Amino acid sequence: MGPAQYLDSRCMIAGNKYKVSAKVKLIHKTTGAPLTCGSTNGYCPKFIMKIESGAWEDYDEGWSYMGGVSEWDSSLEWNTIEHEITISQAMAGAGSAVMYSECENLDALMVFDDVSVQRIID
Repeated sequence: MGPAQYLDSRCMIAGNKYKVSAKVKLIHKTTGAPLTCGSTNGYCPKFIMKIESGAWEDYDEGWSYMGGVSEWDSSLEWNTIEHEITISQAMAGAGSAVMYSECENLDALMVFDDVSVQRIID
């Protein structure tokens, strides 16, 4: 797992849609050299939302995909994550929500810029 950010779950209303976007690059954790991702060298960076609710005895948690790099372009310094999510009842009723990043390439450091979660008004 990489950087994470708690989200204000009080703002989550079931049915509302949000656009998640970010710029991301991968660098080797010891050499600083640029890395790529894909099926042969680690899955590309993605965002996951973890929600938690309930008292300790009735504790419940869940995860939702919030977007990832669908196809890595090694000719670019920065690749883009863009995804739309719709808030579910479980998300709306969560006691806490955290958006975190992950990448399965253990040699990679993820660098993010211009991260945003914006409501889409239909």
